[in-house]
Amino acid sequence: MNAIITDITTARRRRDLNVLLDRCRNGLDQPLTEDTRDRIVELVADPSEQTWDAAHGVFVDGRTTLWQALLAHTRYRHGAAPQDRVTDAGFEPFRPPQIARVRGWEKVPTPTQVLAAIGAQLDAADTHPHENLN
Repeated sequence: MNAIITDITTARRRRDLNVLLDRCRNGLDQPLTEDTRDRIVELVADPSEQTWDAAHGVFVDGRTTLWQALLAHTRYRHGAAPQDRVTDAGFEPFRPPQIARVRGWEKVPTPTQVLAAIGAQLDAADTHPHENLN
């Protein structure tokens, strides 16, 4: 019996997420690319430090990132963002710098928080379309 409820819940969550993602806009005020949508879908399906790291910087309304929306519209509090350290500056031509993660995300948002944040941010952007412009 629980498997059916979980499957129904998962299906509803996925449907709700797709409706929200159809409304999202990137930083160029265009619909999200498939890759960008996938990052958020993967976060909701499998909340982990890796999926959150990939999705936190995605724009949801053309001006606001998912991370900013979570902070503004939910009880999500990150504690501390990840901290990276350059281990090799890569000064030679064509050699990229090497970066090591020193500390990861202290907290990953829940799927419910992600959906609530996206919905609230899109609603706020619809109500006040120029409020976030500088």
